[in-house]
Amino acid sequence: MSFYCRLLFPLFLAPFVVLAQGASYFEFAPKISEPLDIDDYSGSVYELLLPQNDHLSGFDIWYDNSGSPGSVSFGLRKDGFSNLLAAKTVAVSAVAPSFEGTRIHVDFGSAIPTDDSAVYSIKIFSETPDFRLYQADRLSILLQHATPYTSPYVNGVVRVDSDDGSDEAGEQEFSFKFALYETQENLPPIVTNATTTIISLNELRFSFNVNEPADFRIQYSPVGGGIVQETSLTGQYQLCSQGAAPCLISLSVAPDATYNYILYIRDEWGNETQLSGSFAASASPVGAPLPSEDLSAPPAPEAPDTTPPNISELALISVTQKSAKLTWTTNEVANTTLRVTEDEAGALGAVAFVTDPVFELVHTITSPAALNASTTYYAHISSTDLSNNTANGVLSFKTLPEDPAAATVEATSENGAAATDSNGDLANSPAADGISSATVPILPPPLVEFSSGETTAENGLVFGKGAVSFQWSLPAAGEPEDGYRIDVFDGKNNLVKQLSVGPGEDRSVKIRGLKPGRYTIIIYSNRRGIFERIAQPTEIVILEKTLFEKIIQYWYAYILIISAIVIGPWYLIRRERARLKKVTE
Repeated sequence: MSFYCRLLFPLFLAPFVVLAQGASYFEFAPKISEPLDIDDYSGSVYELLLPQNDHLSGFDIWYDNSGSPGSVSFGLRKDGFSNLLAAKTVAVSAVAPSFEGTRIHVDFGSAIPTDDSAVYSIKIFSETPDFRLYQADRLSILLQHATPYTSPYVNGVVRVDSDDGSDEAGEQEFSFKFALYETQENLPPIVTNATTTIISLNELRFSFNVNEPADFRIQYSPVGGGIVQETSLTGQYQLCSQGAAPCLISLSVAPDATYNYILYIRDEWGNETQLSGSFAASASPVGAPLPSEDLSAPPAPEAPDTTPPNISELALISVTQKSAKLTWTTNEVANTTLRVTEDEAGALGAVAFVTDPVFELVHTITSPAALNASTTYYAHISSTDLSNNTANGVLSFKTLPEDPAAATVEATSENGAAATDSNGDLANSPAADGISSATVPILPPPLVEFSSGETTAENGLVFGKGAVSFQWSLPAAGEPEDGYRIDVFDGKNNLVKQLSVGPGEDRSVKIRGLKPGRYTIIIYSNRRGIFERIAQPTEIVILEKTLFEKIIQYWYAYILIISAIVIGPWYLIRRERARLKKVTE
């Protein structure tokens, strides 16, 4: 084969390889992830997932294998059924551990028909001792997603089946990183649950489900004739299965008009289907009044955010013989990750790892107590915003010597700042495969109370009306000498209020002036300018007051007005009578 043939052959073959394995239509692959050795579990390990498609041809997983090459087997079933739908054994080569893991494709060889709203399980069996799969926290990512998913299996769920009834059995709070694939097929999409919701006099929302990723457009016109209006295909294929969120189209309508419509649906292989019918607009919204912010609807489309957070004020707070505590700030809400390595580039792997999924502006985190004394380490910190943009930083430090009298440490950060401190040691974390990882402890939630009406809690949200009061417990480290800071974020994660509260036994704050809508409240202790979260972040929903509630909240003003109306004329009449009396005397 000539040089040019060898050069062009892979380019010629590439499109056929892509068609053979299909197209990836869904991916759960957060950058913040950790390796997991499935052999550590005594029972069988499964990945539960919602296909959100009418066919499944294969999937990707992320792994590492620090030992000899081997093989791993996968079996696909509809969860709760014994019938094996597909099985595949793949060879895994030796792959060094990395921050995100290495991607490998598992192809079933054909398209397996699936129910888009049913849960399926993939059983994982490894014959390779050092094979590890990369997993990520599924719950925090699902809650942070703007779309109101109806199934917890959208981002996958790891389940462990154990015959001995051990505590490790059952569904876990994490999922393996995965991507789903579908090969070309010729079945048209199936549309269900087409409904309309009146938003205002001139706006109506059209929603529906599709059994596979789809692009869509709608054409509608008034009954009896009139202007034909239509939307356009977007070129994007949305997931609108019954287990996920419905597809939504906002339509401009005229009050008290009835429209005929044709909905056109196209999947990514060019198969099309149509749905026709009619809907009516209304002169007034249907149902209960909505707050000024629709809590169930996704935010209005905006330009994609591709700018990573700006990390500043990176500093070492304290260091012991075994651990280190760091802090930094970001100019937008982002999560927190700390990797500790023995080399500046971080290529040799982490000796300690900890992550905090809370999205906030100030980041204070402590490494697991797994470091060696008198050793130079590099803290690789990162913060990822809600649009998955990541910023990184590096800071070097040296742990204290075994001699407890040595209490001074020097650290060099990106901006050349130095920090000195000496703190007590932290509780050690269990180590696995040479990497000590830890999770941020769960903090107690504050007590929440609204000033007007009843305070209710549902699905992790606290609902109420009027001003809202928060009261929190004394931090484990004692009363902070500089008090507390309270950050208030709106439904779009913008900082709308920042309050300072002095130290004291009350430990409470009352927040006024928040408009109806959804907010997140984060409370920090303040110790000489170092802010550390001391309570669980709390999400509240301030509801719109009724007209009657708005009227009675100013009762004192009405009393003054009525008093002025009644007493004013009486006083003037009395004064005039006194004047006339003096004149006539």
